[in-house]
Amino acid sequence: MHTYKIVEEFPRSDGKGNWTVKLRDDGVLTCGCPIWIFNRRGDRTCKHTDRSRDIATPRGFISLNKPLILEL
Repeated sequence: MHTYKIVEEFPRSDGKGNWTVKLRDDGVLTCGCPIWIFNRRGDRTCKHTDRSRDIATPRGFISLNKPLILEL
């Protein structure tokens, strides 16, 4: 079972709450929007994870297109 940390929240266009981007313990960014859930892009991303791609973590920065960069 994975653990998650909330990275960012983005307002839904219909005004009914937010889409939440979370960082999974294995370094994967997840989102609750339909594009991410149903993998419509074929690469398990969405505009929300795109916007959160380079984020600070306690150990460095993570990017979906690059390996984890740890601060030494």
